Amino acid sequence: MTGISVPCCPHISKMTGFPRLKSTPYETFYPALALKGVLSMSSFAIHFLVCSLWISIIIGLLLAAKYILRKHLSCRMQYAFRIPIFFLLAMPFFSFRPANPIGLLPFFQLWKQKKASGIVSVFPSTMIASRQNAANWMNDFAVSSSHKAPSFFPILFLLLWILGMFVMLFFAIRARIRLYKLEYTALPLENQAVRQLYMQCMKEMNIRQTIPVYSSVFFHSPIFVGLFRPKIYLPIPMLSGCDMKSIRYMLLHELQHYRHKDSLANIFFCFARVIYWFHPIVLLALKEMQADKERACDSSVLKMLPAEEYICYGNTLINFAEKLSSPTCLWANGMGCGMKQLKKRILNIADFKMQTKWQSVKEKCIFAFIIVIFLESAARMPVYASRDFTSLPPSQITSSIDLSAFFQGYDGCFAFYDSKENQWLLYNEKLCVQRTTPESTYKIYSALLGLESKIITPHSTFMAWDGQPHVIEQWNQNQTLSSAMHDSVNWYFQALDKRAGNEALKKFYARLGYGNQNFSDGSSSFWLGSSLKISAIEQVELLTKLYRNEYHFSPENIRAVQSAIKLEERPEGTLYGKTGTGNINGENKNGWFIGYVETSENTYFFATNIHSASNAGGKAASAITLEILRELGIF
Repeated sequence: MTGISVPCCPHISKMTGFPRLKSTPYETFYPALALKGVLSMSSFAIHFLVCSLWISIIIGLLLAAKYILRKHLSCRMQYAFRIPIFFLLAMPFFSFRPANPIGLLPFFQLWKQKKASGIVSVFPSTMIASRQNAANWMNDFAVSSSHKAPSFFPILFLLLWILGMFVMLFFAIRARIRLYKLEYTALPLENQAVRQLYMQCMKEMNIRQTIPVYSSVFFHSPIFVGLFRPKIYLPIPMLSGCDMKSIRYMLLHELQHYRHKDSLANIFFCFARVIYWFHPIVLLALKEMQADKERACDSSVLKMLPAEEYICYGNTLINFAEKLSSPTCLWANGMGCGMKQLKKRILNIADFKMQTKWQSVKEKCIFAFIIVIFLESAARMPVYASRDFTSLPPSQITSSIDLSAFFQGYDGCFAFYDSKENQWLLYNEKLCVQRTTPESTYKIYSALLGLESKIITPHSTFMAWDGQPHVIEQWNQNQTLSSAMHDSVNWYFQALDKRAGNEALKKFYARLGYGNQNFSDGSSSFWLGSSLKISAIEQVELLTKLYRNEYHFSPENIRAVQSAIKLEERPEGTLYGKTGTGNINGENKNGWFIGYVETSENTYFFATNIHSASNAGGKAASAITLEILRELGIF
């Protein structure tokens, strides 16, 4: 992003000298923030559970494909299946982006809000005038809706999952500490014959880095440890009872772990066990990959040996089966494994044959095909972020601006587009891309759908009141498009949507590309604190396309909608816009003001969104917007 110096807004430097106004007590934020934190936790728990089920299916398919094609894939290629599985295990975390990362920690969020509440809210001196001006040309009526507390099951699962992770992390750390202690007791290898053999093995494998080798009485089998400072540990009892050929095989095996960076894979194995401790399919896959790792190293050693030594290498595993049957520590790489896996390794050695060039090409093609199928399947994994966030405009036409002085007491954002200069101004980019419910700003497009569907016409927008009483007095009468837009009459636009039908509704908003296009709520108020969501940037983009009629709607219908949202005309330009208010349990918690200013030379599009525990309605959003537009020298 570029700086705050914006050519299209020369008056931005004038925003100084703000008087103090009373701030909202932080106590009023407690219930809302606590609910917000719990909702974030609940959303993540559900998202993680759904992704876990999806992971089970994909891993099951990968393991099945590996088993069916095992005769066409070398052990090294079978071990390569760890790459897509590691990628898959990370996806639930990359595909979930809460609006606020600390939203998953509601108590910390409350503490942060309490600490911030000491800051006195400030507003420009003309803000009160702007609010009065906004009240003159719009009635921002909203009916209250209620938010149910989230289900207890996702929260319970999340708490148990976190507790299980702490337990698994404790065991992982304890295992690493034990390994450190064993490493501390080891001594540099003193056997010169073995040391010379070790140097010969390193030369044979073309390894130039110096890798220290140690001996210890406490290790049962050879192990390789370390990613940045690798070391090899050899058990003294095994050295005393081994011939030099067997020791050579062991050294070659451990050096294969170094060559293929298996210590890095071990780190992933450990973290995956900690995170997915509850997931039997993942644990099975991790166990299988650990076995694949040892078989891959066996095959790599066999490639270095003449065919007549294959049996000798296998006999080395058989002769020391009792000692090698003890599984190696998760943090280390070694020849040790369970007896069942040891039998599979010996069978793999007995069946080993050098690959031909054709077989090598064939297995790579098979693996590439499986990866393509995997990517296609993984792309269908539920992605929380794609529904609740959108993307920023290109950075070369976007500038950031600090308007925090106008948003004191609110979490808010401001998106602004200069159509002539093709330049964006954004305040609080994070919230500009976050989708939230559109509230009554949705009515602009509901009106357009009604016109395009010929439910109403530009010359006949009358709709009779059905006699059902409403809390807001202005709603208890017959309406036209202008009056319904002015008084934000819910029943008028709900009637338009109902007459258009669900299928027409979905097709229309898919054509517009309206936010997340989620109508799953099922009620007639899906745009009020419910499933339909849109970001400030998308609001501006839609208004721009609507103004330019890029959707090729009837020009007469476009003019009818524009007339309905026309707010004020001044010598410097004409203001068009619509407010929106989200009222939850009697408190205004979500406020919108979107629109544009049309001048003789240019058209400026804007969207303001604010959130708070109370007093965050459309009028407050419009007052903030008017003051910003005044300071920008636009209106």
